[in-house]
Amino acid sequence: MTYEEEFEHVLLKRTRTAAQITGHSFSRLIELIKAVGGVAAARRLIAPTASNIGRFPVGMRVLARAGLLHLSVEQAVIDFGEAGKIFGPEEVREARQRLEMARMVLKRVKGSSE
Repeated sequence: MTYEEEFEHVLLKRTRTAAQITGHSFSRLIELIKAVGGVAAARRLIAPTASNIGRFPVGMRVLARAGLLHLSVEQAVIDFGEAGKIFGPEEVREARQRLEMARMVLKRVKGSSE
């Protein structure tokens, strides 16, 4: 199994686990992975573009509220990148920043709704 195949397998497994726990389908993520592959999907999601800075897909918000960010695409990028597989230091940094920003923003939103 290549690193790319392994990454996609891990991503789909984590997504299925998250779906079972939360009841959310994560259908958009699954469709994206099937359309372009796991690595390309991850790179699109962590890319620092004007359209996604400070914005979090519904699925990531679901994971954050459920305390499951360890099942996120960003965490998979970090795990593989730190193991020297597929993702470079810049991509790991971007993924880590998105996770941290999500934790801060979504915690603030959660706190204001309680």
